[in-house]
Amino acid sequence: LYLVLDDEVSCYWIGLEVCGDHTKFNDHASRQVLISSTDSRTGVGSNEDETISSCIPVSRAFYKLCQVWEEELSQVLSDCLSASALDIGSAPGGWTQILAQHFSTVISVDPGILSRRVADMRGVKHIRGDMCSEAVITEISQTTKLLSLLVCDASTNSHETFPKLLKLIERLGQGHWKLPCAWVVTLKLPYKTKGSLERNLNKALQHIPHQLQAIANFSFSESSSISIRFKVVHLIANSESERTIIALFDRQ
Repeated sequence: LYLVLDDEVSCYWIGLEVCGDHTKFNDHASRQVLISSTDSRTGVGSNEDETISSCIPVSRAFYKLCQVWEEELSQVLSDCLSASALDIGSAPGGWTQILAQHFSTVISVDPGILSRRVADMRGVKHIRGDMCSEAVITEISQTTKLLSLLVCDASTNSHETFPKLLKLIERLGQGHWKLPCAWVVTLKLPYKTKGSLERNLNKALQHIPHQLQAIANFSFSESSSISIRFKVVHLIANSESERTIIALFDRQ
């Protein structure tokens, strides 16, 4: 429970316990932590010891990738310590938080500010810039461990997301991916009415198979021997106008 009064934030760590058919506060409710002048984007107060723990999600987006990892990727990408992950449109860092728990290296790309408690996690490299910038291409090229996962929850319309990612992958070239590998991309669909939402979703789905094949062509020298499987889901934490694409690339 956070109470904001002027420039001071009072953070109460509340404990609950069940007593018969009702719930009451327990002794932990008396514990209080004061955080002065806290930056809502970074979770950092005026002193370093006031920083919120890195285990607390920095955004709602955290729960999207958390669900995908538990239900889809945890078994497919079992050797993460020998691979890297790439998070595009990462700020404030909800998806990077998940990746840093599983991968030894996470390249986190966004022009915006990454939460300090995420940026300080082991293996996280934050690049403030456009996804197709030279800095991003150079950083990925210099990473010693091959990529096995790309995720993107960038705030771009669905018709812009894949063309931008394709431009990045084309410039990056081949030889940077480890099979099997996966892509997780949020489609943020233009939304005015339920009818327009469905039309925009269907329009996006028409292009996805060709876009995924283009990704394979740019990424692998023997793309004809690469199998591509994908699904489009509506995650618990997705908004009404969002859908998530989960694509898996592997040898046939």
